Amino acid sequence: MFTSLRGAYPASGLGDAERKRLEVDPAYFGDIYIMNADGTDQRRLTHSPGYDGGPFFSADGERVIWRRFDEKGATADVYTMRVDGTDVRRLTDFNSMSWAPFLHPSGEYAIFTSNKHGFANFELFLVDAEGRRMPVRVTFTDGFDGLASFSPDGRRLSWTSNRTADGASQLFLSDWNHTAARAALAASPLRAPEATAAGDIRLRAVVEFLASDDLEGRFTGSAGARLAADHIARHFAALGLAPLAGGDGFFHPFNFTAGMEPIPAQTSLAAAGRAFQAETNFRPLSFSADGAVAGEVVFAGYGQFGGFRHRCAVRGSRRRRAPVRRRGQRLGGDANRPRPRDAALPRRLPTGRCGLRARWHQAH
Repeated sequence: MFTSLRGAYPASGLGDAERKRLEVDPAYFGDIYIMNADGTDQRRLTHSPGYDGGPFFSADGERVIWRRFDEKGATADVYTMRVDGTDVRRLTDFNSMSWAPFLHPSGEYAIFTSNKHGFANFELFLVDAEGRRMPVRVTFTDGFDGLASFSPDGRRLSWTSNRTADGASQLFLSDWNHTAARAALAASPLRAPEATAAGDIRLRAVVEFLASDDLEGRFTGSAGARLAADHIARHFAALGLAPLAGGDGFFHPFNFTAGMEPIPAQTSLAAAGRAFQAETNFRPLSFSADGAVAGEVVFAGYGQFGGFRHRCAVRGSRRRRAPVRRRGQRLGGDANRPRPRDAALPRRLPTGRCGLRARWHQAH
């Protein structure tokens, strides 16, 4: 898990405003990525404007916690998400610099640093993992207290502080009371006024994920579609829904036609003694059936553009005019001129056959 600016490069792919932003504030383009330990399968997890950085895994490896700066880079808040970039949750809204978060091994809450009580006064705070309640202050010493982390068993806390005689920053270690921390958070007021905003944030995160480049358009049967399906299945499970019997959890595989490929050697079209070449002069539609057909040609016209019907001509016949009324006038001249009779189209008997090869896929 790491933060990178690679999304801004090559800079030639940016717009004028973004290139100027890159010159003065390159950190704006920082996003979180994940990859395998050998450097393979690099994937981008965040897609929002502003810097995303300082990610840490939860103890069970299921979630990530990090800080996100606003677009101006003036304030930062704490967020969590799944390791695939979904289920983004905003935990803080202090309108200050809230950063350096770290989840307790229990996964129930996180500790972070914020200067909510003064620009130069950074203190430690706790916040529940759902972001439902107001954060609880942990330290009460002017100066800097931050960069905290829990021991693997959750019983000790380490952090950096300048509460020293000479004001130099040093590491501090203390016991941690998990029971007291849970009680303090339970007694903290709910963030009821922010409930709607939190819902909007989560909805936006879902839309950003489903519309992200990583899903490659979610074409049916593609890897992107499978990622989207997995995301939806997790939401179903989180809501407590039970899958129907007979499938693989929430998934029920089915076959579908992914496309049609004309077989030129088995596809032909001839009319009035003239042969037409498949894929050059014509193309059968994907819903065309295999087989041979013969019948009359019926000209259906070219459609309508800008309110005018195109005139058409058939080789070997008189031109057929199709004037239409527009605002009380006939097209092409005097409104009192007699309307010409339609010239009869010659009837031609085409013959042809169609051969299509279907590409079958299985989706779930």
